Amino acid sequence: GAVQVEGGVFRNNDITQVRLSSSDSYVKNATITADFDNSNSPNPGDTLNSRGVRFEAGKFGYRGASVENCDITIASTPNSSGGVVVGSDGADHAVRNTRIKVDVDSIRGFYAKAPVGFGNRGPPPKPHTATLENVSVTGSASSADAIRIDQRDDSVVKGCCIDQNGGNRDGVRLVDSDGSKVVNSTIDVNGQRVVEDNSWVRTRNIDASGSCPTPNQGGGRLPHTLTIDGAGSRTNYSFSVSGSLEGTGALTPEDT
Repeated sequence: GAVQVEGGVFRNNDITQVRLSSSDSYVKNATITADFDNSNSPNPGDTLNSRGVRFEAGKFGYRGASVENCDITIASTPNSSGGVVVGSDGADHAVRNTRIKVDVDSIRGFYAKAPVGFGNRGPPPKPHTATLENVSVTGSASSADAIRIDQRDDSVVKGCCIDQNGGNRDGVRLVDSDGSKVVNSTIDVNGQRVVEDNSWVRTRNIDASGSCPTPNQGGGRLPHTLTIDGAGSRTNYSFSVSGSLEGTGALTPEDT
């Protein structure tokens, strides 16, 4: 059946925040964060793989899931293979209108692994294409690639924006992925903008610099939350709301 996740905050789970695979499955309008420096877990250092979203079908061979309009942040973690990761059992998939921020070195914003299956499982059904449309990848991460796609012919990176200026950071790397295209995108990195690794790739309208949208609420706070930190001293503040107001912690609506 389809798994459809609409909204919500998903934070500091192992081994992924949201996992999808089957046709008509999606996660939309969600805030997804790995920030284990601010985890309440008793053993955050034992985290195995804190991916944001994982496309993975296991033995079932499902295909066709998507990520839509999500805010994904990899802020701090001992281990993660990426903000959005397609496993070796994952078939075709799409990420659209989504903002990804990576601040941990050598971790990719998006990583589609080669669709070769796992263990005694064969490859997932074709097509294996990766589609990224209007996706941004920002943050301070160095090394590796902002986006990597392996053995997935005819993949598409369109209208995307990459702004990662950490050292030795490449933009889009396509490995053994003939017929793919990277078009109408901004790629601002210190390394190569597009790496064609044994792949024939069409590129067009690639800008070398520009501002990219960043995730909202990347630290994992609930949307529409105002935090006032007086650090033990008196604090003067004012704000207004158009709807209802609810206090948390030491503050109540009457405090305002």
